[in-house]
This record gives sequence, C-alpha cells and structure tokens, in this order.
Amino acid sequence: MRATKQVRQSYLVEKEASSSFEKGAEPRIATTRPFVRDFASDAEKLLTVRELAELFKVPVSWVYEHARTRRTDRLPHLKLGKYLRFEEQAVREFLERQRRT
Repeated sequence: MRATKQVRQSYLVEKEASSSFEKGAEPRIATTRPFVRDFASDAEKLLTVRELAELFKVPVSWVYEHARTRRTDRLPHLKLGKYLRFEEQAVREFLERQRRT
C-alpha cells in the first residue's frame, strides 16, 4: 500500500510539472542553438561554386579551373572536405588584382 502511495505522489508531481510547462512556463533547456545563430550572423557568407559562377556569369568549370593549385594567380578558396567554398571579401580582392593587371 505504501509503495502505491509513493508512485501516485510522484505521478502527481510529474503531472504538475508538465502542466506548468503547458501553461507557458519557461523550459529549462533552450530549444534554439544560439551559438549557431550568432556564428552565422557574424561570419562572412561562404559562396558555393555554383553561386560564384552565377555571380561572375561564367561556367562552373571556369571556377574550378581558376581554383586549381597549378595556376599562378588562383581564385582564393576554402576546402571543406571535397567541397570548395569562397569568402566574399577574398573574391572581391581577387577581382581587384585581376582588374589591375
């Protein structure tokens, strides 16, 4: 009999906790990822190969060719595994260098 009473009391405590959550109480664990949101807002946008090709109005193959290491003045890029990404500021500086030559 005593064990049943303890189980019932714990059930009521859990029920009260869940009902207070349903009434709009603040959850103890944040459901959003503030670090990811802050990082995305502070960091420069990284462009994909396709986005850069569209921006320059050139074929995707041109972007890959100019990002290769065999070129003397290559397109600055970051390699994330097998993916290439381009920082907007670095690409602008590359264009300025190309404009001067």
